[in-house]
Amino acid sequence: MLYTKKTLQKYWLILKYYRFPAIGIFLLTMMLAIMTAIKVERVYTVNSKIQLESPNKDLINSFTTNKNSNNNNQDNTAQKNKKNTEVTSTISTEKLFEKLKVSDDYSESPNYNRFINKLDIKNDSRTGIIDITYSGKDINSSKFVVDSVIESYKTEHTATSLSNIEDIKGNIHQELALADKNRKEIASKLNNLLTEYDPNILESKPEYLTNKIKEIEDNIASAESEIQKIDTKINELKSKLGLNRNQAPASNQLSESPEQQKLLNKLQEIESQLIEERARFSEESPVIINLQQEKAKIEAQINNGNSFNQNYISVNQNNSSIPEITEQLVASEAEKKSWLTKIESWEIDKERYQKDKAIAPGIKQQYKELRTKQKKAQEQYDKLANESQQLEILSGQNIANIKVITPAQVKNNLAFWNKEIIMASGIGLGFIFALAAVLALESKSPSLKTSEEMSQLSDSKVLAEIPNLRKSDFQIARRLQPVAPEKFVLEASYSVACEAYKIFYDNFELTNADQVIKLITVTSSIVAEGKSTFIANLAALVTQLGKKVLIIDANLQTPRQKEIWRIYNNLGLTDILKQEAEFDDIVQSPQLNLDVITAGSMVKNYLSLWESEQMQKFISCIKEKYDLVIFDTPAMDLSPDALKISQVTDGIILVGRIGFTNPEKLLETKKLIEKYDQEILGLVVNEKFDN
Repeated sequence: MLYTKKTLQKYWLILKYYRFPAIGIFLLTMMLAIMTAIKVERVYTVNSKIQLESPNKDLINSFTTNKNSNNNNQDNTAQKNKKNTEVTSTISTEKLFEKLKVSDDYSESPNYNRFINKLDIKNDSRTGIIDITYSGKDINSSKFVVDSVIESYKTEHTATSLSNIEDIKGNIHQELALADKNRKEIASKLNNLLTEYDPNILESKPEYLTNKIKEIEDNIASAESEIQKIDTKINELKSKLGLNRNQAPASNQLSESPEQQKLLNKLQEIESQLIEERARFSEESPVIINLQQEKAKIEAQINNGNSFNQNYISVNQNNSSIPEITEQLVASEAEKKSWLTKIESWEIDKERYQKDKAIAPGIKQQYKELRTKQKKAQEQYDKLANESQQLEILSGQNIANIKVITPAQVKNNLAFWNKEIIMASGIGLGFIFALAAVLALESKSPSLKTSEEMSQLSDSKVLAEIPNLRKSDFQIARRLQPVAPEKFVLEASYSVACEAYKIFYDNFELTNADQVIKLITVTSSIVAEGKSTFIANLAALVTQLGKKVLIIDANLQTPRQKEIWRIYNNLGLTDILKQEAEFDDIVQSPQLNLDVITAGSMVKNYLSLWESEQMQKFISCIKEKYDLVIFDTPAMDLSPDALKISQVTDGIILVGRIGFTNPEKLLETKKLIEKYDQEILGLVVNEKFDN
């Protein structure tokens, strides 16, 4: 319950804060509603219902219904049929208007566009019922218009009902042609499937593909076995060809030099290549010629060595069995290649059958769907052909008729959007638009609206809520002229605002009863939250208690204390910190027990003054002379001076303003104070509303 009360209070404060734009939008909406109500005139609505009939209506309707329920390939034609059916139930409003203008019973405006806007004809092509409505200023004239429309329908329907059947016939023929085209397209797709895929796949025989794949795998396994046998034979033949070559390493017992050994090894490699390449190419091939040339070159190098190596070179050249073994090696290689070619072909077939097996369910489903579509397409074609034959018989038999279901009569709601309704709507829309504007403004400027929100966000205790001075406060204080906010305590001591300052001082002393606080830094998260006004009133209140108070204006950017107390700013805080003036020269006493030190002359690098040795001496001096020293510092979003000065004071008083303080800025201020390890002594909330 308490939460609901606080929520309502918050929204009430938001409404009060944005009351001027809300009132403006409400009044603007009301003004537009009043202007609209002045222009609106009372109208009378006359209504009648008629029905178009024909002896063959049910049969024609069945044709129309069947056409509207056709498949997607016939949607466009069905829409055209529907349009043609509606055309047969319309009249020429231009001709009707020209006829009404020359009639003495028509007293409405002779403007065709206005006539069309007032006339409403709704045609239900399924039932043939036509709803005719006309809204005019005169009852009799409105009835005459509706009766004229009914008469026009009687004339037009008689002339068009016969041609309507002809139109339906033409549309049926078009649908018949589309149906014929559709069934032929489906048949063509079926033929393409039967041509592209094995009929065994389309006829739901999955074991066929499995058997085919297994048969191919068996063939591949058998071929690989044959290849292994051929590889064994090839290796044997190559070994035979390499017998004489293997004698060369054995001849190394004469301890050949390393260079000679490398040449012999290379000669062995070239001879092995010659044997293998001769199995593929003829002696005239460039490959064979190049190898022979390289072999001769190496032999020439070896000839420079010992005679034993020369004997090795001639061994293989005189071996008479090499040509026969080479011929067998060539035949084995050819046989192996043949088997490899077969395996490659079988692998292709296997991959194709595997792909067919993977897509077989989808292809079978496609085949099944096409067969179903073929059946439906044929049924549709036969049905349309039958309808076409029936329409040929009915071409000359249709006779039109019109039945008046409801004669022209005035509806119960005689007034349409009369002045009373418009005014009531204006009031409702005014409230809605005003509320929407308030919410939109609040979303763009989400300021804090309650002291509870400020306390929760800053994690500080609210020591007092300072209201603005109201008219009732002046009556209590018996004053005729308003009091400046800075002079509440001095000039309106019986006001509610003055009492709020007393509450603050009591709460401040209770909260900090366990410590002696003489120096206070007063700041705010943003400018214009009323901290200078708070300082002036607090100082005045403390002086009335007989205590000596000093206000130091440390806001060098926008000093305010000189204006509040109407004193000079020739010399001030910066001058004494620069050691250009003495304490007695800068202090001023605008009130009893109250001294004020203004900001002083401008200094470029003033930040260094707050941490200077002279600042420490100055603080020590004023501590002994005054019971309370209040520093008026800039807002946190404008300058970090408050954080620097708070280092030499006992704590910070944070000032906020309802409806003005930004939550993000307040949160940033709290984090900065915590970062500098400073203490927030309390929170003062100035009121924004009820100026």
